[in-house]
Amino acid sequence: LRAIFGGGRYDRLMSTYGGEDIPCAGFGFGDAVIMELLSERNLMPSDAEIRRVLGIPETIVVSATSEAMFDAAGTVAEKLRCRQADAADGVTRVDLVLEKKKKLKWIFKLCDRVAASTLYLVGEKEWADGQKVVKKDLATGEQEAIALDEL
Repeated sequence: LRAIFGGGRYDRLMSTYGGEDIPCAGFGFGDAVIMELLSERNLMPSDAEIRRVLGIPETIVVSATSEAMFDAAGTVAEKLRCRQADAADGVTRVDLVLEKKKKLKWIFKLCDRVAASTLYLVGEKEWADGQKVVKKDLATGEQEAIALDEL
């Protein structure tokens, strides 16, 4: 590993760039080194913990797998938003994605960009099977089909 802190006197620094020498000192902090050290020792907080401490809301993404499921996806998002409004902390953002002809890969990239914790996919097969949606935990990769009234 490299140094965490470094510094010293830089009295001749200005003449290196064509200026007049002046007495000065400086230091630097190796934030990447700190991150490595914390990770190696399993002391890095999780993304969820960082968001909680900084007051950044958790993000949930709801997406329809086809245009025919846009209304159902809207219903799911509304139910999740109402659930959050009733929650004590109320710190979850629910993003509804209604994009025509977007592949699942695009949805996962979107989830990554917004640092979503959970993805709800509203598909025709699951919805026809008792208004169920696929809930995917994006941190663990685990997924399950759950009914709308269980949200």
